[in-house]
Amino acid sequence: MSEQKEKPTILLVASSVQSSRLVSKHLQEHFALLTAEDAEAAWDLLLQDREIVLVICELELMINQFGLLERIRSAG
Repeated sequence: MSEQKEKPTILLVASSVQSSRLVSKHLQEHFALLTAEDAEAAWDLLLQDREIVLVICELELMINQFGLLERIRSAG
């Protein structure tokens, strides 16, 4: 019997639809992928899903991405 492993969950935060599609295309084969268009949406997803193992954040977000990173760090 083979045991099917669950894919690790990654959160992709990208304001550009084109960037999000490009990166998603490459990640979906190996990871369960969640996407958010801004830091607030990303934070909401992080509060809902504690199984996220990696956050990939576009540097050119309209909202301060470092604020999101500080929230993640302080939430531990």
